[in-house]
Amino acid sequence: MAQDGGDIVFHGFERGVAGLMWRISEFSQAGRADEAYAILSRLAKLDPGEGTLAQARGKIAQSYLTLAREARAAGRWDEARRTAKKGLARIP
Repeated sequence: MAQDGGDIVFHGFERGVAGLMWRISEFSQAGRADEAYAILSRLAKLDPGEGTLAQARGKIAQSYLTLAREARAAGRWDEARRTAKKGLARIP
């Protein structure tokens, strides 16, 4: 990382990892778990380290859990089960 006028400037690898992590976080928080999961494979190809991958998986798993809980709370039991099963299959 380089400092330029007090602003942190990311280059190459770090920039790519940071961008993908940001997208995973945004999609996960927006309840777009499937889209966040699709980005995970791109992140894994960069080999950012197990800690970063674990953090990304955790965000995605939380998103699936939230979606399943919301479906359950609304009485959409089949959707809740499908969402929970999908989350567990993708992020065991």
